[in-house]
Amino acid sequence: MEKTGSSVGGASGPSSQEWIPAKIYVTPEELAEIWEKQGGKCYWFNIPLDITLLYKDHKDWMPKHPLAPSIDKIDVNGDYTKENIVICTRFANFGRNVCEFDKFHEIVDILQGKQSTKNIVQLSLFN
Repeated sequence: MEKTGSSVGGASGPSSQEWIPAKIYVTPEELAEIWEKQGGKCYWFNIPLDITLLYKDHKDWMPKHPLAPSIDKIDVNGDYTKENIVICTRFANFGRNVCEFDKFHEIVDILQGKQSTKNIVQLSLFN
């Protein structure tokens, strides 16, 4: 398969990262295990997830609802495996995008008021 440039915001450009399709090796049973391990909460924001937001008959359904569950890869260059995923809100997953897993913990701390924003200048978000 030929690799392409990709950008969430629009057409590919010089700052776009190369997009390589990830393979899915996680089973529904493994997803259920992760869901239970996380207590049905977003990995990043520790808020309850509502799986029914994925269904069109939900009263608040919308395409790509920001609070709907989403599968986030720990290593963005890896595949979807039980060891390489967490379940979170789409908001968190889209927000993280290609930000390193460990660095995004710092961003979440800032958003939750656990760390000062004056340190954000010192964060190296992207390699």
